[in-house]
Amino acid sequence: MSLTCGCDDDGYAEFYQSTMRKARKAHRCRECGCTIQPGELYEYEVCVFEGYFSFKKSCEKCSDLAHSLIDVGFCWPEGDLAFAYREYLSEYTK
Repeated sequence: MSLTCGCDDDGYAEFYQSTMRKARKAHRCRECGCTIQPGELYEYEVCVFEGYFSFKKSCEKCSDLAHSLIDVGFCWPEGDLAFAYREYLSEYTK
């Protein structure tokens, strides 16, 4: 399941691919906004949903956190990973 493409009430992506890459140049994480420095690992996601192509780069920390939340059934709008994590903590650590 994808953060960008699969967490939607209307269905799943027609195409989805995720790979971990080593940065050759600086990139910006679409979740936390940090700079992914050359040499660091990041997740690169590509999908097509309802005919629209989308791609996303996430730093390794955000990727790990996102996959942990997906594993327990959480979904959120792209860029709101921190909010989703706070929601998870408030619901499951009472």
